Amino acid sequence: MSTSYGTEGTFRLGQAFSQSFSVFGRHFVAFVVLTVLANIPNYVFQWGFAPTPVAPGALPEVNPWALLALPVGMICSMIATGTITYGVVQDLRDVPVSIGEAIAVAARRVLPMIGVALAFGILWVLGLILLVIPGFIVACMYFVAAPVCIVEREGVGGSLRRSRFLTKGHRWKIFGALLLIIVLGLIVFGMIAATVASSGLMTGPGGATMLQNAGAVTIVQNAVAAVFGAFNAVLVAVFYYHLRVAKEGVDLAKVASVFD
Repeated sequence: MSTSYGTEGTFRLGQAFSQSFSVFGRHFVAFVVLTVLANIPNYVFQWGFAPTPVAPGALPEVNPWALLALPVGMICSMIATGTITYGVVQDLRDVPVSIGEAIAVAARRVLPMIGVALAFGILWVLGLILLVIPGFIVACMYFVAAPVCIVEREGVGGSLRRSRFLTKGHRWKIFGALLLIIVLGLIVFGMIAATVASSGLMTGPGGATMLQNAGAVTIVQNAVAAVFGAFNAVLVAVFYYHLRVAKEGVDLAKVASVFD
């Protein structure tokens, strides 16, 4: 199938969002479950460092095995991101999405994906240190570095360079998308916090009850975070495709030819 959305030089934010919602809706369960499974190491890390009742003046116990969740969690997260990227491209091609096949494709690119994530993280932190605004600039510049790494099989440096090229001239629109996602996330999490506060869940009669209630809230927050995380991966993949159409005038068959 050969599909083109607009002519070279055009990038419509509304169209990219609309298509992202459509793709996400068609694969909501698969993508969210995949994201939850990928975050299990992070949940283990949270559990290992969760506060437990201790004697006054004593330090809380920390499970050292929870530290292993950090590298394992990064690997799982990269595989999930790559899997969703592959799934989005296949969906846009009107090809049935095979999660098993998508995981296999993502697993082959996990090491360069980790490299891209680490490089982006370092640059982003440095940007935040420089009065925050450069951090957002970095986020916009390298917004599509992950799908570049998956689809074009570029290394770390190549993925970052390609993302800079593809996003150039469209970074204000990307910034608007990032801002919208952040605002929506804050609203949803704020609603959860307000519901907890109004229901008095955190004012139980004993420490154990409070911890149990806090655990329930954490589960809800993690579930919401999984939905947002899955949608963000879909959005980035769709943005990557539309940016390639805008910058290079390529069609979907050209974008996805690496998977054939």
